[in-house]
Amino acid sequence: MVYERQIDHVLNRRLVHVEPAAQALSLSELFSRLEKAHPGYRVTEIGFSKQPDLACEVYLDPGNDTEGKVVTVNPYSGEELGDARSANTFVNSVHQFHTHLLMNKNREAGRWIVGIASIFLLFLSCSGIFLWWRRKLITINWRASGKRINFDLHNALGVLSSLFLFCFALTGVALTWDGATSSLVNRLTHSSEMPGRPRMPVPPDGVSALGPDALVAAARAALPGARIDSLSMDPGRPVDVRMQFPEDRTPAGRSRVFLDPFTGNVLSAWSTRTAPLGFKISRLWIREIHTGDIFGWPTQVLACVMSLLLPLLTITGTLIWWNRGRKLLLPVADEAP
Repeated sequence: MVYERQIDHVLNRRLVHVEPAAQALSLSELFSRLEKAHPGYRVTEIGFSKQPDLACEVYLDPGNDTEGKVVTVNPYSGEELGDARSANTFVNSVHQFHTHLLMNKNREAGRWIVGIASIFLLFLSCSGIFLWWRRKLITINWRASGKRINFDLHNALGVLSSLFLFCFALTGVALTWDGATSSLVNRLTHSSEMPGRPRMPVPPDGVSALGPDALVAAARAALPGARIDSLSMDPGRPVDVRMQFPEDRTPAGRSRVFLDPFTGNVLSAWSTRTAPLGFKISRLWIREIHTGDIFGWPTQVLACVMSLLLPLLTITGTLIWWNRGRKLLLPVADEAP
């Protein structure tokens, strides 16, 4: 999960890798080519690549109740690389298992199970420190018996990872019940709620909607310094532009600009740089801590390593439990609880 984007790009290289060129096509030209190649479809959303050698992801809307198409496109040549339905979905499946146990028909139940498991992990990380404190074992006697090595390993790895597992568990609980978390954080920090999606203004008579290039320019002018993450132009709704400042390390930008599609006027704007403290905590920092993105690659490596310790603790802890009540290498008074 820490490296899900990188792994997904490797598995789907044919769908996402492009050779960078000096100049990308204008969005108007890119959209026009796609709509000509798919008669009856209209481009309503595009996800921009974060790296120059990655493709864009475009949603083509048929304008009726049938399912649309998601295709990856070379932004420099306009070449379609493939349909997203043909992509390797391994990483997506791992993500869905992590968030709701692949219970797609009952996501809420799956989220609750994951959330409750996170609460158990929260208490285990605290109780583990309490139990470790009696002996304070931080070394491993590799010359001892297998049971003693297992016991020492569980203690040493447990105390090293406990703080990180506590953070992963706490942020996991917060993400499971993100609505309640946001409300609580806002109350504690005396922060106001961010405004919701604005209403669509009445279209001016005889005025056509602006092209995508003009809309992107209006969004950039509204939040200078932010990168465009995605552009959504659903008919009858304000244009929704998701943006990302360099210090925002969440997978999808948390800054947003809502535009009038006919005039380009800003109807509402969210900036992570000026947002209330409650928004930054609940929508930015909790997610960044949970995934290890908060300080870039050093914390990503740390999150990956500490996550890998959890299955080792599970195995060593189970072995300690299995041997409980049997004769251990330690005196009875010193046996693991």
